[in-house]
Amino acid sequence: MSPRQTAGLGALFVAGCYLTGIAFVLGPLAPLGLGTGAMDGAAVLQLTRQSPWLLPLWMTVIYDLSALGTALAGLGLARALARDLPHLALASAATALIWTGLTLASGMVARAGLAELAALAPQDLPRALETWRILHLIETGLSGRTEALGGLWIGLASLAALRIGALSGVAGLLGAGVALAGLATYLPPLSQGGGMVFGLGAILWCGWAGVEWILPRPAET
Repeated sequence: MSPRQTAGLGALFVAGCYLTGIAFVLGPLAPLGLGTGAMDGAAVLQLTRQSPWLLPLWMTVIYDLSALGTALAGLGLARALARDLPHLALASAATALIWTGLTLASGMVARAGLAELAALAPQDLPRALETWRILHLIETGLSGRTEALGGLWIGLASLAALRIGALSGVAGLLGAGVALAGLATYLPPLSQGGGMVFGLGAILWCGWAGVEWILPRPAET
């Protein structure tokens, strides 16, 4: 498998993780109001008591597995770029790996929040809910509330892939739009709307780019 195809496999894996995460949010996790600003610790506590495996499984998919897919895509693309665009390859790889680290850290904080909520609730419910709220803010701050780093990587990846002919113009334009949406989340008034556009756009871009990268070029067939 070539480095470009490795990047494609990683991108498709990321898209699959995000789609699975959305299926959870719209299905068994719908009562929590994830992504609506209405999520609260009481609902999380009730769900963890009823189905203690559900939220950890969701976190594994959207944080751990998607982060590994991002690392695979970022490093595969960097190897494909190394000969023709070495500086852009380094910048792209570094951005992808930092994004990977922040995503994994967000998952760790999320699990810590669940553990503290479950441990403190029987003795001091208000304290448990406040502790969870603080940890949840840290979780979303690391990954989700601000998507600028993800937008930067997608923008760099799209630019670099276009320059070596590894991505179509339409996919490149899509990547640019997704990058702008991610960068817009740096501005608090645009955080929620930009995050939604980035999330949906990132799924489409990862799927599209993944297919283009994983299929052999005419010269390779």
